[in-house]
Amino acid sequence: MEREDSAEGSLLLRDALKRVTDGVAALDAALRYTAVNEAAATILGRTPESLRGTRVGEAFDDGRAVEEELEAAMADGRPTTLERYDAERDRWFEVRAHPDDDGGLSLTLIDVTDRKQRERELERQEYLFDSVQELADVGVWEYEPAADRLTWSDGVRAIHGVDASYEPTVGEAIEFYHPDDREVITAAVEDGERYDLDLRIVRTDGEVRDVRTRGAVVGDDSNGTVLRGVFQDITERKERERELERFRAFVENSSDTTSVVDSDGVIRYASGAAGRTGDVPPETLVGRDAFERIHPDDRDAAERAFERALANPEEDQVVQYRGRRGDGTWVWLESACVNRLDDGDVEGVVVVTRDITERKRREQERAALTEEYRAVFDNADDAIFLIDVESDGDDVTFRYARLSPAHESQTGLTTAELKGKTPREALGPETGAEVARNYRRCVEAAEPITYQEVLALPGGARTWQTKLAPVVVDGEVTRIVGIARDVTEQVEYEQELRRKNERLDEFASVISHDIRNPLSVALGRVQLLEEESESGHLPPLMRSLLRIEAIVDDTLTLARHGETVAETESMSITGLVGQCWGTVDVADATLEVDDEFTVRGDRDRLRHVFENLFSNSITHGGPDVTVRVGRLGEDGIYVADDGPGIAASERETVFEPGHKSSAGGTGFGLSIVRRIAEAHGWTVAAAESETGGAQFEFRGVDIVD
Repeated sequence: MEREDSAEGSLLLRDALKRVTDGVAALDAALRYTAVNEAAATILGRTPESLRGTRVGEAFDDGRAVEEELEAAMADGRPTTLERYDAERDRWFEVRAHPDDDGGLSLTLIDVTDRKQRERELERQEYLFDSVQELADVGVWEYEPAADRLTWSDGVRAIHGVDASYEPTVGEAIEFYHPDDREVITAAVEDGERYDLDLRIVRTDGEVRDVRTRGAVVGDDSNGTVLRGVFQDITERKERERELERFRAFVENSSDTTSVVDSDGVIRYASGAAGRTGDVPPETLVGRDAFERIHPDDRDAAERAFERALANPEEDQVVQYRGRRGDGTWVWLESACVNRLDDGDVEGVVVVTRDITERKRREQERAALTEEYRAVFDNADDAIFLIDVESDGDDVTFRYARLSPAHESQTGLTTAELKGKTPREALGPETGAEVARNYRRCVEAAEPITYQEVLALPGGARTWQTKLAPVVVDGEVTRIVGIARDVTEQVEYEQELRRKNERLDEFASVISHDIRNPLSVALGRVQLLEEESESGHLPPLMRSLLRIEAIVDDTLTLARHGETVAETESMSITGLVGQCWGTVDVADATLEVDDEFTVRGDRDRLRHVFENLFSNSITHGGPDVTVRVGRLGEDGIYVADDGPGIAASERETVFEPGHKSSAGGTGFGLSIVRRIAEAHGWTVAAAESETGGAQFEFRGVDIVD
């Protein structure tokens, strides 16, 4: 779109330059020509090409005087007007200088030779009303001060928008001028000197028009002094000049660089954007090869595009290439070339260039992402599907766009079968309606949703864990990306696990009630018999019953404490192990806590862990064993002793239920330790301590620093 705007602007500039009859030129702060139209060059007796880049004084016989007056105009920030005579060509011309926003000057050059000749003619004869009246949008007037009579020609009346019978007074005529210009015209009339002014009038219909008014004392008639003048409507010319200035400002302030290149590939003009965006002063580009700053690998393509522009004036040419900035770095550029060699005001190929480095980077990123997404889509194990969303008010239609290879192999459906179909068309009324409801939920939420569904598809009835993610463009969901994972086996396993847990609960209930109750009765009876009898059979019987009681307790612990921990609390390791140590028959054993830190877990279950480990150390290490507890790395705990240790061949099997390494044990102690650790999300392993004893290491522990 910006290229089209620039091309349209170039056409406007061409049209404006053609219609502006006066010469137009622009000077930079150093008084060098930066732009010159053909009319200005003709007035100066030069060509536009020979003037561009030269100092303004070089075109005048008294060049230094001209430059001093223009420098004063720039310093004061005020317009100034010069008149000069070219003796060699016998021509008079006028130079009007207006300071611009860039620190330079805009010049309007007018060949006033005819005016000078008319002025001389006015001194010799009366002003020829009828001949001047024939000019378009021009009228003449005459004022007789002695009679205070003002006469307008029909042309002047037409410019003011009044009828042919209107005869104004001088005061009424001045009232037509724009309020900001009345003081100027009043002073000019009262001064009595020759004047030539560009002013504005307000017509009777309210329209503001630009006019050029000229007046002079042409002699005395029988009644005294007579003033005569010409009144010209220059609105269109002024509009063209303003249009030209607007376009010039647009070109100079645009982020795109506009340049004019001749048929030999030499730059004749470069806009200010070259300095702002390319870090290259535009004046340094003028007269240089247009291709010298193009990357060697891209130069051929750029030259071919330029050649096509030369050969096909009716076709715009666009080319992308790498260009060198002023600091030596390379950036991606895009140039649109428009052939205007046949345009007398341009006489070159207009090239509009913009920096597309960021666009190139985004395109490369998108291309890389596209390849990555394609690789994921084609190789993912999960079933991926794409759904187009068509919204019409509250009505939403879903149509399948594409299925991944994994989706096709797992479901038996194919992209060819489903593409463009709605869920009902693809899956049938019932299943289609069910999945469409989930698609609608995703659209209404405008955020990802996850759910589980059972679908009967050509590949069979399977359970799927499905996640839908909406693609939102301008606030509207246009597509849904779905990822489905076949969780049939997982669901079946969980169902089987629930059934096992239910049976385990039943078993624990039997242990807790049906065995513990008669066991308690038996223990009570043996105690009574020991009081009444000294039979040698009673002590072994009591030991057997107590062993049965211990096995029951350990079995219940395994059944009830192996479930995943849901709620945790923070606790000091020193306080926790100290509490556990106090509940164990430690004899002469010693506990040492090497590190102080805080862990998160289920306090009751962790007590079983440390009590079992402490009992295990005392059982195997003797009554005077030393037990150490400390931190192991970032997420570990160790419990070590200086006992005999565990043989390397048994370090994996010691955690199995029923494994016993000493007489009298139940074989469940370390199994309970592992179950509770796993319920916390930890791992536990047996190793050798620094002293050669046993060491139990826990990893994945939630340690609070």
